[in-house]
Amino acid sequence: MQKLKSYIVGLSLFFVPLFFLPITHEFYNINKFMLMAISSIALLSISSYQFLKTRQISWSKNSLRILLPMSIFLVTVSLSTAIASTNKVQAVLNYTYGPLILAVFMVFYWYISREESDNTVGLMLRFSGLCVSVITIILFFHPFDSVILPKTFQFLKNQNFTPLGTQLDLMLFLGFVLIYQFLHWLKTKKETRRTDWLAILGVAISTTALVLSFLTLTQRSTSSLAQNTAPLNLSLKATVESLSTPFGFVLGSGINNFSSVFTQVKDSAHNSSESWAVNSYDNAYSAILQVLVESGLLSALALVGVFVSGFLIGRSKASLILLGYMAMMFLTTPASLIQFLLLYCALGIIASDSTKNRKQTIHISEKKSLFLIGFINASTLITLTLFFVFGLVPTYRAEMAMRSSVDAVANNDLRELYNNQYSAVILNPYIERYRLNFSQTNLFVAKQMATRSNPDQAIITSSVQQAINEAQSAISLNPKKASNWENLGIIYKNVLGVKGAEQWAIAAFQRAILLDTQNVSYRLELGGVFYSLKQYENAIKIFQEATLLKPDLPNSYYNLAHSYYQNQNSKEAVRVMDMLLVLLKKQSSTNYEKVLKERNDFASGMPQNQAPTVIQ
Repeated sequence: MQKLKSYIVGLSLFFVPLFFLPITHEFYNINKFMLMAISSIALLSISSYQFLKTRQISWSKNSLRILLPMSIFLVTVSLSTAIASTNKVQAVLNYTYGPLILAVFMVFYWYISREESDNTVGLMLRFSGLCVSVITIILFFHPFDSVILPKTFQFLKNQNFTPLGTQLDLMLFLGFVLIYQFLHWLKTKKETRRTDWLAILGVAISTTALVLSFLTLTQRSTSSLAQNTAPLNLSLKATVESLSTPFGFVLGSGINNFSSVFTQVKDSAHNSSESWAVNSYDNAYSAILQVLVESGLLSALALVGVFVSGFLIGRSKASLILLGYMAMMFLTTPASLIQFLLLYCALGIIASDSTKNRKQTIHISEKKSLFLIGFINASTLITLTLFFVFGLVPTYRAEMAMRSSVDAVANNDLRELYNNQYSAVILNPYIERYRLNFSQTNLFVAKQMATRSNPDQAIITSSVQQAINEAQSAISLNPKKASNWENLGIIYKNVLGVKGAEQWAIAAFQRAILLDTQNVSYRLELGGVFYSLKQYENAIKIFQEATLLKPDLPNSYYNLAHSYYQNQNSKEAVRVMDMLLVLLKKQSSTNYEKVLKERNDFASGMPQNQAPTVIQ
C-alpha cells in the first residue's frame, strides 16, 4: 500500500505541471486542480483502508511541526472566506490559495513528507521538469506556425503557450527544478564519488529551457512577466488600505477581493501610465501582498510560520537553498497554483529528508479511540468527496460548457452559444464571469432580432429582461466590484427607449464611479448616457471630470466640446476643440483633419445633430 501511495504522489507531481485540457474555458488551473483533487481522494481512501485493516497510526515529528502552521494558515484563509469574502462560493473554488486547494496541497505535503526517501517523488519531479524543458525548447522555435491545425489546437501557435499556463509559472517551475536537479547531482556525487551524467544532462536542458523562456519574455513586446498583476506601488497601497480597519487587519478584505481594493487605491499616476485602460487587477505584485490584502495579518503570519518551520527543520544547505528560493518567489512574484504547489512540495521534501523525521507508530485497540480516529478519518474523506462531487464536478462541467460557447462563436452558431452559456450558469450560478458573459449574449440576441425585417418583439423583450437579470445577478454575487455595475449600466444604456432604463443606467454608472473613483471609461459611458438623454449640463460636468482625470485622452475633449455646442455654448465648444487639436497634433493623430473641420463648423454655427463618435 505504501508503494501504491508513493506512485500516486509521484505520478501526480509528474503530470500536474504538464496537465492541461483544451476542453475547458480555462485550460490550465482547473484541470490541474481536478487532477490533484482526485489524487488526494485516492490517497485518503487508501489510508482509510489501511487503518481499518491494521488499526495502526503512524506519524513523523517533523512532518507535524510544519503541518501545524499549515493548518493555521488553512483555518485563517477559511475564516476570511467565510466572513470577509463577498462571493464565498467563488472564493472557496479559488485555484490559487482558496480553502479547498489549500486542503489538497496539505494532503500532498503530508504524503510527500512521509516518504522514507525521495527516490519516487524526486525522480518524478525531475522527470517532469525534463519534459517541460524539452517542450519549452521545442516551442521556442515555433514548429506549428506553418502547420494547419484544427481549431481546437490553434493555441499551439500562441507564442506564449506553455503547459503551466503562464510564462512566469514556467520560469518559476524551471528555476525550482534546476535547483533541485543541481542539488541532487551534488548529493549523488558526494555519496557515490561518481559523475552522474544523466543528472548533468538534466541540469543542462533545464538551464537551456529557462534561458529560452526568459528570452521569450524579453523578445515579445506584448509579453509580460505577470498577466493581470498590479504594480508594486499600488499593491502596497492596497495592502495599507485593506489593513487600515480592525476587521481588515485581522481577516483582510476576503479571498477574491483584491480587485475591489485596487479600485479604491488607484491614483492619478495610473491614468498616466500605459495600462490606464485596465480597470482593475485580480493579483497583487507578490504572493505575500496578496495574502495580506485578501486574508489579513493572521494568514500572513501563519504563512511566515510555515516558512520558519521549514527553515528550522531543514538543517542541510540544500534544504535552505530550496526553501530560500521559494521564499524569494513569494516576495517577488504574484500568487499562483504552481507557486503554492512547489512550496508545499519543497516542505514535504525537506521534512522527508530530515534526519529526525522518524516514523512513530501506535496500535489502536481501545474501541472508543478506534471509533474516534475512524470517524475523523472518514469525515475528512467524505467532506473532500462531497466537495468534489457537488462542487468541483459541476464547476468543471460549467467550464466545459463555457468552452463550447467559445467554439460556437468561432462557428458563428448563436443558438449553441446561448445554450452552452445557459448551461454554465445553471451548473454553477456563483461564478460572476458566467453571469456577465450570459448577460451580454442576451443583449446581443436582442440586437440581432431587432435588425430583422420582421422582428419578434417577444424574443426581444425576453432577451433584454434576461440580460438585465443576469447583470443584476452578477452584482448580487459581488456588489463591491465596479465592473459588475458597469456591465449593468451598459445593458441599460443599450435599451434607453425602455421605460425607466435611463434612471437605471445612470444609477449603475454612478455606483461604478463611486467604487472606482479614478476611472475615466466609466465617466465617458455616463456622459454618453446624459448626452443621449439631451441632459447636456450633466454631460458637460462628467466629461470635464474625465479631462481632469486623464488630460491626454482626446475622446474626453471631443465629447465635452459636442456637449457644450449642443448646450448652445459654441464659444466653449470651440475653445475645447482648440485644446483637442493641440493634443491631436502632439500625438500625430489621423483624426486631426476631421476634428479641425468640426471645429470650424462649431465656429460657423453649423448644426450638429449626431452624437459624437469615439476618436483616438
